[in-house]
Amino acid sequence: MVELHDRHTATNLKDEVYQKLTELNIDINQVYSVTVDNGRNMVKMVHLMEKDTTEDIEQYLDCSVDGSMQKTDEETPNGVDGLEDYDDTMEGFLNDLNDLICGHQVACIRCGAHTVQLVVSDVCKDEVHQRNIKAITKIVVAFHNTKYKNFFEVSGGKYPSIPGPTRWNSNFLMQQSLLNSKDFFERLGCEYAELDLTTYWEFIGSFVTAFEPLYDCTLAIQKETCTLSDFFGFWMTAFGRVAALETNIFRATILASMEIREKALFDNYPFQVAVYMDPRFSFYGSKIFSCSQKERIIDYLLALHKKINRTTRQESSTPPPAEEAVPSSSQGRFSLNSYLSARLGETSATTPQTSTWEMKLRNVQYQQRVDADVPNFNIVQYWAQRRFEDPELWQLAKVVFGAASTQCSVERDFSQFNIILTKPRNRMKDENLENVLKIKANKGIFQRALTLAINE
Repeated sequence: MVELHDRHTATNLKDEVYQKLTELNIDINQVYSVTVDNGRNMVKMVHLMEKDTTEDIEQYLDCSVDGSMQKTDEETPNGVDGLEDYDDTMEGFLNDLNDLICGHQVACIRCGAHTVQLVVSDVCKDEVHQRNIKAITKIVVAFHNTKYKNFFEVSGGKYPSIPGPTRWNSNFLMQQSLLNSKDFFERLGCEYAELDLTTYWEFIGSFVTAFEPLYDCTLAIQKETCTLSDFFGFWMTAFGRVAALETNIFRATILASMEIREKALFDNYPFQVAVYMDPRFSFYGSKIFSCSQKERIIDYLLALHKKINRTTRQESSTPPPAEEAVPSSSQGRFSLNSYLSARLGETSATTPQTSTWEMKLRNVQYQQRVDADVPNFNIVQYWAQRRFEDPELWQLAKVVFGAASTQCSVERDFSQFNIILTKPRNRMKDENLENVLKIKANKGIFQRALTLAINE
């Protein structure tokens, strides 16, 4: 994290990223994806990075074609005897070019947490809903008037939080607080008519019921280990729970917004390959991907595998212990596994064939299904458990599930930034600030590195 002094344009942001990559000795070819919020400048920054890699591909195209043509002309003056060699050369070139196009470009991943909040914003933009929310908020703000302070103190009432435009879930938390203490606020309304919420209780109840799945989703995806396929599971859980609210006034608009956002969110290879390699969603009999989508995913994984082999070394560290998968007792609560069975189909057992690397990738879709309701299932540990059986798949899984699904870690770093750069320390040099932030943001890594250095 660095403090920027120039305008936050896409070009300036891209240049800053390139500068940091150079300082850390990271080649752009090693960058798999960039997770951004839905700000236009951030999305455009990644598109500019993609454009740079596209220009590299075009240069490769020009040099390779020219070189192939010159070589063929030199070896075959008549341009006939060497046609077979020329075809072989061009076939190899086209294969390399396909690998570059599939595996070289930087993928843009939209932050899942921001996307959930955009769904909430889409629904609350409705004129009627907005009017009700403003009226309720106005009453809640009035609670803090000294005129009503004695009533709160004597009755032991708690003030609901006042929502803010930049605070996630703040509207939900305010209305949930009102609903949880409904008896108290009804008595308050009887005592002071200007604070009466009688006409809004039905709206508040519907709002809390409808947005609770999205609130739970937001909390779940803020975990540090939330992979792209984990986020997909939380998203599907929220969608399924809202879909079950057949009489709720918010149901239709929430589902419509989620469907629109889902297309933009999941329409990229990193999300698709993560879901493809997760046995909770991709298994024999699953209908989550069409045949053509599977072919594109496999092509992408083949290219990504070649890219990994070019830019990384095989590691030999011991995999983390795999957690035992114990089916959860989902009685009386929403079952993601049952919902996925209804949408994706049931599973069937099959014996995979592992004759070639491509066949291994194809056989991933025939893997044994894992119950999506298993508590604390860890997809990284699932593949780590298979490391010695399929080391290449483990190498691929580390990259696929290493992509960040949200920017929540960055938001936490911003909180650290505010703690470090205080008024008494506002003259701290940029270099010192950056070094302190590096240590604060990577505390766990530095602790392990120091332990290893001391032991050596």
